[in-house]
Amino acid sequence: MSQAILDKNIEALRKAQPALADAVMKTGGGPYEILPSEMQGVPNLLYRGVNPPVLFYEQASPAADVDRFLERFREERSRFYVLLGLGLGYGALQLLKGSLFKKVIVVEKDLDCFRRALEVTDFTATLANPLVKFLVGCPEQDLYIEVLHAVEPHLTGLKEIKFLPWPASMALAGDYYRQVMKAFTDVANIYIAERGNDPYDTLVGYEQFFANIREYLQNPGAGYVKDLFKGRPAFVVATGPSLRKNIHLLKEAENSAVIVSADASLRILHEHGIHPHLVTTIERTPGFDKQFRDLDHLEKTVLATVSFVHPSTLPSYRGPLLFFNRIYNFMDRLDLLEDCIQLGLSTANMAYEVARHLGCSPIILVGNDLAFDNTGNSHARGFLYGEKQPVYESFDRFSVPGNYDEWVTTCDGWFNCIKQYEKRIDGWDGTLINATTGGARIRGSIVMPLKDVLQAHCTEAFYPREKLLGHLARWQKKPGQGDSILRQLDGFLELTEQFIGICRKMCLFLDAMLRDIENSGGKLSKPLRKEIEKALPHVNDALDGLVESPLTSCFGEYFFTEILPYLMEWQVTHGRFRKQMWADAYRVKLAWNFFGATGQLCVSLREVLLDGQRRLKAIEA
Repeated sequence: MSQAILDKNIEALRKAQPALADAVMKTGGGPYEILPSEMQGVPNLLYRGVNPPVLFYEQASPAADVDRFLERFREERSRFYVLLGLGLGYGALQLLKGSLFKKVIVVEKDLDCFRRALEVTDFTATLANPLVKFLVGCPEQDLYIEVLHAVEPHLTGLKEIKFLPWPASMALAGDYYRQVMKAFTDVANIYIAERGNDPYDTLVGYEQFFANIREYLQNPGAGYVKDLFKGRPAFVVATGPSLRKNIHLLKEAENSAVIVSADASLRILHEHGIHPHLVTTIERTPGFDKQFRDLDHLEKTVLATVSFVHPSTLPSYRGPLLFFNRIYNFMDRLDLLEDCIQLGLSTANMAYEVARHLGCSPIILVGNDLAFDNTGNSHARGFLYGEKQPVYESFDRFSVPGNYDEWVTTCDGWFNCIKQYEKRIDGWDGTLINATTGGARIRGSIVMPLKDVLQAHCTEAFYPREKLLGHLARWQKKPGQGDSILRQLDGFLELTEQFIGICRKMCLFLDAMLRDIENSGGKLSKPLRKEIEKALPHVNDALDGLVESPLTSCFGEYFFTEILPYLMEWQVTHGRFRKQMWADAYRVKLAWNFFGATGQLCVSLREVLLDGQRRLKAIEA
């Protein structure tokens, strides 16, 4: 051990990750022992916490051991590495020395191991590199959030990730490192889900926004109620199987807390004589008007609806409307950003976001189980479609920590909602209390029985219904808003026509070349190779023009699921082929697919924009 090396490393670590530096200084190396190896000046590491002890490197030559390990991954030529297990850091330093990379994340479960590495290996340059992140000693329940922070802002590079699991580390903590890999998968899945799983899903959002444009222009939006209840408590009521256990207690909070109901729980609240102040809906599919049929006194409850809700939902609601937009580039370009909020992945997630937009804190969850109960129910009794939803039978089930039980059973859809809550409350200056009587634990929330919440936070009457309805009654329509949107659509349509023209031209340019490649029988002739080589700069220029086009910026969420996978694949093309000529040929194929698919997206977008134009002209007339 060298105290000088440790001091230098700690000083560098304190500048990059001060909390980790403090944690390391509280450890002493534990069961890890630094041993001399047969290779002069390159010590080995022994873990004595198991029997027999585990040696991290080959005793004859730790450096050669590392070389052999890394050689298995070199042909893949990724630029985004995740090292699972640090040892004494030889692998990390070797990788960083010999690679062109854009991100390296080093994950080590054990702080004691990290301490030993800092005692013998000079990490000062690595710790100062902003493209390298050390994730050390992270509890399993915190992995999602910590991995998210470690990856940001390189989320678009997640497809490139190559995991490098050090054998000794996997032998000691394989289950932990498999959870790390799952956390990366979860981050990628939720990142994509937040932006829509396919472009036509987003296109439906645009289409239904224009179908609802008359109602949108004639009713207040989210910006009008920003921070209306700042510092006041709010309840978010969902339809988890535990809801019936404590729903009756909410009656006494109607004047002393804002009650926000997810659409499916509204009917059950009415059964108990409870009229929430707002009810949220995020669903864009038809049929959700059933949630409001045969319900009385809807004038007491504001429907906080997404602007792209199915058009059949709005006329079925016989109460006041308040519109919220998803944070789309499209909404920003229409100058509607003040009505945009994070919406989340579920109606309950949206209800939390609405309460947060209103400035509420604490926000208290009720019926947010996000898990099955012990009889296998997915929803509370009284849910419109039944307590056991058949769709949940097809989902993979697994265990997660519970609020009251050590473990509860959830599924992928709910798990993503759990992580959505965790992501959104991370760094929030408000408080999330989980008063659900069961269900899955949400990292960062405070678990508290509802009766205790009422006594601690809901003692002052401030009459939220009267304040909200009175405030909405004073709203005035913005003059000229429809005309402003119409002018923007004219510009969008012009850009769309330009986009379609470029895509058509490039498909024709590449078509014959692609046929020659496919008919080459696996042998590219020299003239064909020259043709491909000559064409690629033109392809790159056209691609750059489309990716950087104002249209791509205006409709980023629409083109995201087409352009992003393409860009990810383009980045890793060099690693898929041993010979550059086949990598180039593959890029021709990628480009042809890209221009064809993107052109078709533009044709569909044009139809939606023309429909919006017709509707707005009718309104303005």
